[in-house]
Amino acid sequence: MILNHLKQNNGSSPLLLARYIRKGLKNGFTNTLSNILYSNCTNESEILTEITQLCLPVRSGVGIQGVVNYNFDDLLELYFSKYRIKHRTVYREADIPSNDELGIFHVHGFLPRNLDEYEDLFKSLLVFSEEGYHKLMLAPYNWANLIQLNYLREYTCLFIGLSMFRS
Repeated sequence: MILNHLKQNNGSSPLLLARYIRKGLKNGFTNTLSNILYSNCTNESEILTEITQLCLPVRSGVGIQGVVNYNFDDLLELYFSKYRIKHRTVYREADIPSNDELGIFHVHGFLPRNLDEYEDLFKSLLVFSEEGYHKLMLAPYNWANLIQLNYLREYTCLFIGLSMFRS
């Protein structure tokens, strides 16, 4: 009933609806979003298999140096574990992959299916709406912005999770 009222009065704007829902759920937003995100997750994808194959270590040492991931799910981590690729999930400034780990940089936040397996998830800015995106962009020295800039400047990149929607 409340959602229908919001749709009628706000022109069904998904950006405004996301903001209202997040504000209304407060601390329960992350758990609710995680439950919804993984409720019908199949964990099977040809594209994830191909991305994982691209990330397999090569003998020459040349290859993927890191993955900049704009999605906040843990599907890459699931696939990397399945294919035994040593990796580190990076969702906050303090997380630094070692030389033998492939970093999966969740620059728009991280929301794994098992929240208890990760420390300080609340320190990860979850870019779920335009509001979160603007908050991140207004902090040019935020670790997520610096990671993106560094990987775009120094390495060949594969963009994962960009909506690139048209208005």
